[in-house]
Amino acid sequence: MSFFLVASQILVFFHIAFGEFAAASLLWATKELIYLKKDRLIWLRRTLWAAFLSVMMAWAVGGTYYLLFYPQVKPVIKEGPEAWGHSIVMESKEHIFLFLPVLLFLLALFVQRHGELLLDNPLLKRRFLYATLGSTVLIFSMAIMGYLITWSARSALWLNSGL
Repeated sequence: MSFFLVASQILVFFHIAFGEFAAASLLWATKELIYLKKDRLIWLRRTLWAAFLSVMMAWAVGGTYYLLFYPQVKPVIKEGPEAWGHSIVMESKEHIFLFLPVLLFLLALFVQRHGELLLDNPLLKRRFLYATLGSTVLIFSMAIMGYLITWSARSALWLNSGL
């Protein structure tokens, strides 16, 4: 097995693992928000910071893959039967991936500094819940987009193999 294949798959594995940990952290944060009490505020802080840090790690690992290995994969996808895998899905993923860490940082920072406001203001708590749920949806959409990009690459490889 070539170094290219092993190294790229290790990066993809950790990219997915960090993304899934971020998704689990956001689901936990959503649960904490729904049942928020003063003694649960610390768990809300921890889960949001865990989601942010995990997204940053996924960003670093995914960025390494994107710089080192995706330039060899991109032409395979673009010449294959599912060229939209790069043209639409990868382009969308790139932009969401730039936006998501900023959003999670702001959510975590707000709870760190002003979390008590969520206890006293139901409207603010509901809006914060929507922002957290929106972030969760973005994380899961990233996973679906990753699958579609992989599908596009595999379709092109299968077509070239004659199977």
